[in-house]
Amino acid sequence: MAMEKNRLMPPSQQNLAGSKQVFGILFTGYLLFVLYPILRADRPCNDDMARMLSGAYSWNDNGRPLTTALMRLLEGNLPRLVDFSPMPQILAIALLALAGVLIARRHAIQSPWLAAMLVLPLGAQPFFLENLSFRFDAVAMGASVLLAVLPVSVCRDNLRGFALGALALLGCLCSYQPCLNVFLIFMLLDLVAAQARDEKPQRVARLAAFYVGEALLAMLVYQWKVAPSIKDWIHEHSQMIHSPQQWDVVIGNAKNMAAFLLHALARRWTPVLVWLLALTALAPATIGLHYAFASSGTRTQPMWIRCGLALFAILLPLVALACVAGPMLLLVSPIISPRVFPGVGALMVASLVTLHIALRKWGAGWSHALCFTVAGVWALGMLGFASIYGNALSAQKQYETQIASQLANDLAELQQKQGITRFLMDGSAGLSPLSAHAAEVFPVLNVLVSPYLVGNDFHSRNFVKLFGTGLDEARQDPTGNAAADALLLRACDAPAVYVRNRYALRVVDTTAVVTFPGGRPLSCPGGSSKS
Repeated sequence: MAMEKNRLMPPSQQNLAGSKQVFGILFTGYLLFVLYPILRADRPCNDDMARMLSGAYSWNDNGRPLTTALMRLLEGNLPRLVDFSPMPQILAIALLALAGVLIARRHAIQSPWLAAMLVLPLGAQPFFLENLSFRFDAVAMGASVLLAVLPVSVCRDNLRGFALGALALLGCLCSYQPCLNVFLIFMLLDLVAAQARDEKPQRVARLAAFYVGEALLAMLVYQWKVAPSIKDWIHEHSQMIHSPQQWDVVIGNAKNMAAFLLHALARRWTPVLVWLLALTALAPATIGLHYAFASSGTRTQPMWIRCGLALFAILLPLVALACVAGPMLLLVSPIISPRVFPGVGALMVASLVTLHIALRKWGAGWSHALCFTVAGVWALGMLGFASIYGNALSAQKQYETQIASQLANDLAELQQKQGITRFLMDGSAGLSPLSAHAAEVFPVLNVLVSPYLVGNDFHSRNFVKLFGTGLDEARQDPTGNAAADALLLRACDAPAVYVRNRYALRVVDTTAVVTFPGGRPLSCPGGSSKS
């Protein structure tokens, strides 16, 4: 496994200074412009509510044992989780800043400000904001990104480095599986950087085999030791295709994921972002084609090798795009949500760093200014969206808190007057007017700021519990769905006890039926969600 050179040490890296400055700039930027809007909104994110109420260390069931171990360590091995945010989120941005420093050092970016700008998308990109919103999980997701970066930044090209790299990737999978895609993209970046340094093709090929071997070993160990412990909903969405005949599933996944990403942001932003990606995609292709036909490292190589390198250069941008989804493309029913796309940030960073490498090689004095300008456009959009996201979260929290507070009082009154013992929700309270306006412009906010007052949704049950009603919902498990549906049908003929601005209350036996945003239950003949 030993190689004649250390992949850690490109020649210009030995003169690099300013790692502390890069870390400080990144951490401050993440804290003030990315994390602060989320912390200011103070809205629990999805599974946070269940963990705040029950304190269960349940990540092992999701195939994330390292997350469980990390949270036990941070909580002092308490028997039950206790909400200690924002500490996990602050630790997460520190780990992201460290990962950015390692990438900047690996590729010898001399200017601290330019280095920080080029690697900022790793944690500031719109699809990573959901990850930073988790009060408990955020630190593990940040650690997973850092572990994905380690094999391409600090591990040496020898047997010990191979073992450490594979171990880091196993830790990445055991912390948050989609972050493996971060490694895949930075692996491609390292191969392009090796070509820019005019390394011999044999070394580039051996470096690629080295990285692929680390990833395969980590995935095999994970499938053998960890994957069998995955349960329930995550298990349903982690099944892989088993034969080439299911290729249409892969194509369908690629189309669905591409559509989700392309339609996530404002329509007027998408063309600008696509053109920026196209511009940065020219850099690796240019480096690869120059390497294939004009590099000192390939002049003595046979033509078939040089043509193969040229084909690799042309296809590299498409391969990098596929790596944003990575192994998720092979799932029968993948989860498509912002949090599973940390690879978007890695792709943006890799594109910007590749542009910097190309301009540093051929762009003379204006390379620094051009890279800073392109990275600045990305940064302006990302940091602006982070504030929009935080404001939408804040508006939704205020909106739903008012509704849930009134609902809790009404349920308490019905419990006292009519002896209700449980409640049942139907319909949806929807987004607040301010959040809905933002979601019209940025459709991804429909996912990032999803309502918690929704019928037949376990997040809704947990959200209502935060208001201390002391009542359980009729739908506590799938076996209760039939009985709950029957109650909704009976509620069709029941008079409304209370009609509020965003819901109506009816009583069937000892169950209070809550209909959002008012009117008759949706399951009634001619039922409407309108008041």
